[in-house]
Amino acid sequence: MRRYDIEAEAGRGGDISPDGRVRVRRGENQTFRITADDGWEIADVEVDGESVGAVSRYTFESVRGDHTISVTFRQIGTEPEEPETPALPFTDVAEGAWYYDAVAYCYENGIMDGTSGTTFAPGMLLNRAMAAQVLYNLANGAVTTSAGFPDVAASAWYADAVNWAAAQGYVTGYDNGSFGPEDSLTREQLAVILYRYAGSPEPTGTLDGFVDTASASDYAVDALRWAVGEGLLTGKDGGRLDPAGTASRAELAQILARFAQR
Repeated sequence: MRRYDIEAEAGRGGDISPDGRVRVRRGENQTFRITADDGWEIADVEVDGESVGAVSRYTFESVRGDHTISVTFRQIGTEPEEPETPALPFTDVAEGAWYYDAVAYCYENGIMDGTSGTTFAPGMLLNRAMAAQVLYNLANGAVTTSAGFPDVAASAWYADAVNWAAAQGYVTGYDNGSFGPEDSLTREQLAVILYRYAGSPEPTGTLDGFVDTASASDYAVDALRWAVGEGLLTGKDGGRLDPAGTASRAELAQILARFAQR
């Protein structure tokens, strides 16, 4: 019997149960329960990108496709408490945002930095240089010899990362010998890089439930199956995997946090 995915996410201040990627048989119901932590309350619940209010329970009835449900919480005004761990320095990453915890994890563990001292740019599209750099940070990569890409200057902030990633076989250049550091990175290209970094294990996931599987490049199919099986990539609206779509820095933080904590 066909199954569909429901991706459930909760921001800081509470939980949704079940959470993560939930597989549901066609025609069945699936209920999610939302609980706020002490000192917090439910601010809003969005289903497939649309607000359904501050509900503590939501049921998808007679499921016939993929869905998403995300929750944001807000703190309740109470008497002053002892200061908590300092908040992130980024003014563009609000507490309660679906990507807040992932950005915090990546920042606190030295995997991702901001685009400045006070901005993270969560909506900025990921490029090839950024992908090499975060992988270099994740692996504590070491400086290596130049990979010989004519468009990667030795003085570039990403040079060590690109040269290291190329030496490890995690990234490759184009047929003309260039690397294209500022070229946007697609979701399938990101999956391939992480798949290679993970050692190219036997994939256990399937792409059968996505409507756009045919648009995936042949070289990326195993990597996409692996990423789906590991819960790193999930579907978008309409049951799309969107392999040729670009990823934002917020999406990268979410994927890297899941990858690092597997």
